[in-house]
Amino acid sequence: MIARKNNRILFLFAQNDIGGHTKFVLNMIKSFETENIHTEVYVPWFTHFYYTKKNRMRNSPSDVLVWIRYFLGQIKSEIGIRRFQWRGNSLKISNAKLSRYLFYPDKAFLNTFDFIVLTGHFQLKELIELNIDLTKVIYVIHHLHSKKIEEFGNEINRPEFNIVVSSTRTAGECVQLGIKNFKVAKLGVDTSIFKPWALQKIQTVNLKIGFFYYSNSRKNPSLIESIILKLIEVNSDIYIHIFGNGYKRKHDRIFIHENLSEMKYAYELSRLDLFIYISKLEGFGLPPLEAMASGVPVISSNVGAVSEYMDHGEDGYIVSVDAEINEWIYEIEKLISNYDLRSKFSANGVKKAKNWTWDKTSKIYKELIK
Repeated sequence: MIARKNNRILFLFAQNDIGGHTKFVLNMIKSFETENIHTEVYVPWFTHFYYTKKNRMRNSPSDVLVWIRYFLGQIKSEIGIRRFQWRGNSLKISNAKLSRYLFYPDKAFLNTFDFIVLTGHFQLKELIELNIDLTKVIYVIHHLHSKKIEEFGNEINRPEFNIVVSSTRTAGECVQLGIKNFKVAKLGVDTSIFKPWALQKIQTVNLKIGFFYYSNSRKNPSLIESIILKLIEVNSDIYIHIFGNGYKRKHDRIFIHENLSEMKYAYELSRLDLFIYISKLEGFGLPPLEAMASGVPVISSNVGAVSEYMDHGEDGYIVSVDAEINEWIYEIEKLISNYDLRSKFSANGVKKAKNWTWDKTSKIYKELIK
């Protein structure tokens, strides 16, 4: 049990186009609520307060046209913020209060909380400038974009911070960068939502192949587009289902799923015969794990924690991050033509995913809060 039942925890974001961090926050909130812990989420009004800061430094208030263009660019983000869009899947925070800040988080507001969880690329030095008690800060590192410790600043190794990383791979990168005194809290999957919703799949010639797509270069969109076009060209009996935002090409065998609810996303995912995840960099990589839990065989690039929750050749195929289109096509064609292998991956994946729960993740954070 946690020592105090009136603990107040704030999840502090630097951006309001939250991205994959949202799932982590939402599932932690669900777990904390079972312990009667008060949780709130604090996000900026604008897309990203660092970008706002740069705009203010680079342009004077007299640059009317620049500021008009900038503020108009926030409207799309503002419309979706209260739904917390996650890669095209609209999620809702049920009991957690959502608060907003303008340019900088309010120090008086921050001081009302017992613990502050930094996620969504919030910079430590910005928090230090606010003179917040650092012993109540939990800094979450999901992935490292750079190999330069200078970008984190020397503050990263101050003993007051509680640092948590979400995969063994990221932990190894932290060691290489000289980041010390961190804990590993691997992410999980909600198997009450992500499960084999569809009936037992039968052997069929019309296969549904799903891709996770996002226009950010880190998600490798150009390679995904090339693979999809190649698959359609050489296979007349497959149907492509794309989950996420930004895919523009039209085809009568391509179906795009955008802005799905979490439940709808899980159901559509479970109906696939194969799920493909092509990414260059991830801190953990949740979509392949969610597909496994849904009973769908997976082919994924070797990013994040994929090689930790998936065994190559047993419950999926793992492909090198540097693999080119021919290697991807080769692995995909092997599964397209082998129903028994897909069935094996499906069954093994469901069993494996049950070992990766959000309860195990939250346990690490609850230990820090004690």
